[in-house]
Amino acid sequence: MSQSPQHEKHPSSADEHDDGDESDTMDELNSDQCSSGEEEYDSDDSEMCQDIVNDVRDLAKREKMEVLIEVIKSRTEQLRLHRQLEVYQYAMDVLGGEKTRLQLDLALTTKTLLVLKDALTEQRKQDEKVLARLNLTSDFIGDLDMKRVQLIKEIRHLTAQFAEHRAKTEQTANERLQDEINRSRQLQDQLDAVYVSNNDLKQELTEVDEARQALASTLSDRLNELAKLTEELQDAQKRIEVDAQTNAKLTENVEMFLTEKTQLATEVLELENQMAELEQTNAAKLGEMERNANSQLLALEQQKDAKLAEVEQAWKSRYEEEMKKVDVKLTDANAQMKEIEKQNADLKETVEKLRSDLETTAKQLEQEKERGKELDAKISDIQTMLHDRDNEITSLNSKLNGEHKRVDKEMERMEELNTKLKDLQMDNEKKVSDLENQLEIAQKESEVIKAKNEKLENEMKDQAAKINAMESTISEKEKEQAALQEKTEKDGNELRKLSVQLAEQKSTIQSLEEKLKAKIQEDIRSNVENLNNVSTAQITSTPLRHPKISESLDVPLTKRMRLVDNDVMSVQSSISNYTSFQGNVDRKRDSGRFFTRKSPVHAKKKPEARSFFARSEKQHLDDELISLASTINLDEEPLETGNLSISVSPVPLVKPFFRRQSEKK
Repeated sequence: MSQSPQHEKHPSSADEHDDGDESDTMDELNSDQCSSGEEEYDSDDSEMCQDIVNDVRDLAKREKMEVLIEVIKSRTEQLRLHRQLEVYQYAMDVLGGEKTRLQLDLALTTKTLLVLKDALTEQRKQDEKVLARLNLTSDFIGDLDMKRVQLIKEIRHLTAQFAEHRAKTEQTANERLQDEINRSRQLQDQLDAVYVSNNDLKQELTEVDEARQALASTLSDRLNELAKLTEELQDAQKRIEVDAQTNAKLTENVEMFLTEKTQLATEVLELENQMAELEQTNAAKLGEMERNANSQLLALEQQKDAKLAEVEQAWKSRYEEEMKKVDVKLTDANAQMKEIEKQNADLKETVEKLRSDLETTAKQLEQEKERGKELDAKISDIQTMLHDRDNEITSLNSKLNGEHKRVDKEMERMEELNTKLKDLQMDNEKKVSDLENQLEIAQKESEVIKAKNEKLENEMKDQAAKINAMESTISEKEKEQAALQEKTEKDGNELRKLSVQLAEQKSTIQSLEEKLKAKIQEDIRSNVENLNNVSTAQITSTPLRHPKISESLDVPLTKRMRLVDNDVMSVQSSISNYTSFQGNVDRKRDSGRFFTRKSPVHAKKKPEARSFFARSEKQHLDDELISLASTINLDEEPLETGNLSISVSPVPLVKPFFRRQSEKK
């Protein structure tokens, strides 16, 4: 009886707030979930989050997106299950509130019983019915309490099983993932090393094959060129032998050819310098391009690493915040469950006290039956009130039945979730088995690759020995080719120059021959006319500009030979001066090439080849002059050399090279 007034103080306020609480339960749930979604980013580190982030990082590094997606799905389902548990706990809180309402209704009935102590003497039957109803309600409340206790036990058992199952699955999954990650790392390291070695060997093989093919092609090309050059040299020698007689008449134009040769030599030197400069500029540009490409690749790799780090941090923070919120909510739910248990204990004590009070009131009712007759009118009003209360109790029973159905549905959902978790575990086990199979296949492939690599290494060693032998032979052949190349280049340049000179000489020779023929005919006509006139005077002709030549024609044969020898010696001295000048120019050219080229062997061989060709050219000119001297017939009629004077010759005078350079300056 001491606690009955406390229960009597609450019903007015509780009745005012019950209807509002029922309408706002789901809104509060939604708002709690939203606020939990907004406050998921304020928690610290945890071991589980670190494991998940490490798994995500490893999977992202190895680009196993399918496994990563499945892990994320499993984590999201776990979070969804935690939220459903929170919803169930909130539903239990609502049931506790309705239970408090029922308890308040019981308090109201106790009030009415205290008021009707004096009026229940004559109506035992109605009182017995009321007592029966009260017993039924108390039994119903006891059943509800038992069911609630059972539900609480089942929920605790399920949560414990779920936590154990989750911990076991996480441990097994983490252990398997770590083992698989370690195995995959080892295999990937081995595969990377094998691929790197294979690529290096392939590159070396391709480079060696390309070098060998290039050398073979260059050798064949150079041999073909040498054959062609030998044929051309033979043809040129034949042509030179045929045209040797005609070249003797063009000794006056040697200075012009000398100047042209010097000009060509200077132009060749300028072109070689330009080519060297272009090669240097191209090498510098290629170096800059490679540096720029390397810098761009490094920048792209750094950007990728930064993006991966940001994504990992974001996942880490989100998962940690969600797990912390879940832990906070679980602690709150446990505290609420403890409070509900305390309230249930208090309610049991109050029910027992009410029963004792009812027994005392029954005894008092027997004593006060006489007073009930006076209170019949009041009892009728009270009966109407009781009917209203009965209607309210029936509505509450219907609500309780609906809530029982809801609880059953939620239990079914929990079972479905458990089945889904089992299915996920099976899928994870299947995926783990698939990964193990893949790893075994990769190990087998790596063993096959190792065997192939060993074979390739042995083959590469054999090929390296062969290549070294080939390189030694190739280096010797390259030296020989370099010497031959220099000779062929020099021969080609000289042949080109000689061909140009021959063409010019042929044209000049033809013009000179025509003029000589015309002049000889005129001289013969004049001589015939003089003979017909039978004059003893000396043979006259056009005025001579060179009196020495006209006087030498009257000299006897021995003196004429001496004069011809003197002319030949003068021509030979001019040719020797030209060859010495050409040797100086060639030395300058050789010095320029020595500084531009790399191999000193070629630079040493150049002056010998050039001196050989210079000597051969000098000897060739000497032979031509001797052949010219041998072809002169002094017994024939004397020619008038005045027609071959400088004023009549079609070839213009050419100044020496050094004079022209001084005039230009």
